[in-house]
Amino acid sequence: TSLLEGSYLAMRNVLHLDEEYARERGLDPEFELRKGSKVVLYMPSRIVGSSGVEGDGGYEGQYSLSSSRPFIVEMVVKEIVKNPLESEGSDVDSFCEANGAGAYVDLAWLTNAFSADYICSVLAAEGYTRGCLISRDGFMRCMDAETGAEYSFTFTHLEGNTVSPVSTLSFAGETSVVFLRGYPPAESSEGYYVYADGTIRSPYIDPAGGLDRTAIPEIAGYSFTKGCADTAILLAGAFIGEGFSASSLEALANSGVTVYYMEKGALTSA
Repeated sequence: TSLLEGSYLAMRNVLHLDEEYARERGLDPEFELRKGSKVVLYMPSRIVGSSGVEGDGGYEGQYSLSSSRPFIVEMVVKEIVKNPLESEGSDVDSFCEANGAGAYVDLAWLTNAFSADYICSVLAAEGYTRGCLISRDGFMRCMDAETGAEYSFTFTHLEGNTVSPVSTLSFAGETSVVFLRGYPPAESSEGYYVYADGTIRSPYIDPAGGLDRTAIPEIAGYSFTKGCADTAILLAGAFIGEGFSASSLEALANSGVTVYYMEKGALTSA
């Protein structure tokens, strides 16, 4: 349970007041929060501590309510959304209309690639160029061209139903690194589904058939001249679909992308 989940449960569930407290104030002992409701939540440490919240106002290890040192959250219900998807769609439509956009697309598994490129461009424009952006789903954008600092990631390989580390790959300078995997990475399983029999569904959809399909278990690539999005799109041509061919690697090399993949049990670069 987290602090946010504790707040969510208070809004979702029927709340029960002490009968004497409710009677003295002319309230119903059972009520639900509505738009405009203001409530004060007293959060026990098992909720607060798990979210990393600390401070002099917290329970600090206590598992029972304490009136002397309570952790208090004051919350006002601004809106009640019964259909989150419909609400989000309305927000997106309103944004498009306000900004003159006639349509929009879902970037799916490429979302963080485009996000990394955009964030890095904003940071660079403000003079922040020492560092590296790394996402849990395999995108790394190194910006540091001054200090020579190295950044690395672990190349893993799926054999049968077992994922094993193969090598740690290090990079320095302005580099875009992309690591695509047809299986859930240890950092996050978002976008994947694993059936009880071990069958894996990934976010990499083959346009030829409309189903997820990868030619090899994983592929990594880096470029000194392209961003994460361009690198990922080029890698996708070799990774998504049936049949892994040498001609696809030649096209990647000609585009300035160096590729890592497993061949005959060994990590290979092209």
